[in-house]
Amino acid sequence: NERVHAYLLRHDDEADRPWAVVIHGHRMGESRDIRFLGSRPLHRDLGVNVAHLVLPMHGPRGRMDAHAFPGADPVANLLGVTQSVSDARALIAWIRSETHLPIGVFGISLGGLVTSMLGAFEPDLGCVVAGLPLTNIAMMLAMTVKSRWGDEALAETHFLDPGPVQLSGLASPLSYAPVVPHDRRFIYGAVGDRLVTARQAEALWRHWDEPTIQWLHGGHILNNVRAGRRFVTRAFAASGVSGR
Repeated sequence: NERVHAYLLRHDDEADRPWAVVIHGHRMGESRDIRFLGSRPLHRDLGVNVAHLVLPMHGPRGRMDAHAFPGADPVANLLGVTQSVSDARALIAWIRSETHLPIGVFGISLGGLVTSMLGAFEPDLGCVVAGLPLTNIAMMLAMTVKSRWGDEALAETHFLDPGPVQLSGLASPLSYAPVVPHDRRFIYGAVGDRLVTARQAEALWRHWDEPTIQWLHGGHILNNVRAGRRFVTRAFAASGVSGR
C-alpha cells in the first residue's frame, strides 16, 4: 500500500497533451476501470492522456490485506482519505513535470470525495468533476446499516457517535473551501442513489456555491451511465482540457 499505482493511457505520438486524472470508487482499482469509467472515449474524443489513480487499499495496493477502506474504523477512514489526497497530488505533480497543459480530474463515489478534496487544495486544475460524490463517510455507513438491519444494529456500530462523526468531518470536502474557480467545478448525482444519497451530492453543490450539476435517473450503480459520461466529456471540453 505504500507504493502508489496508476494506469496510463497515453497517445502514441510525442505531442504535448492535456491530462485527465480519473479516480475510481470503492472496491475498484484494477485496469478494467479504464473501460468501466469511460476513459477510452475521453482519451479518443478529447485527445487527452489519462491517468487512473489506484486508491489506498484497492487494486494491487489491497490484495494482500483485508482491511477495508472505507470501513468501520473511523481512524482508518481518515488516514485513507488523507493518503488518497496525498497520492493524487503526487500524481498531479508528476504530470505537471511532463506538461504545462491543463489537468482535469474526474472521480466517482469514493473517488468523487477525493476529487472534491483536490478542488480545495489544487487551484490550478483545469476542472474537477465529482460524480456521485461521497461527502460524509459516517452517514453513508450509518444509513447502509440502518436500511439493512435497523436502528438497533446501527446503535451497536457507533458510526454516529461524536468521535466518528468528527473524524468523518475532517475527511469531507464540506470542511474545506474550494479553490478551483467556480466555472471549473462540476457535479453529477443520481436521484435514486441509496448508498451515497442525493443529499450528499446536493450538500457538495451548495458548498461549492451551486456550480453546474446534472441529475441522473437511477441509483449508485445502475443509472444513466452514458449521460454521465457525456457530462464529464462536456465538462472537460468546456474547461479547455482537450487536445482537439
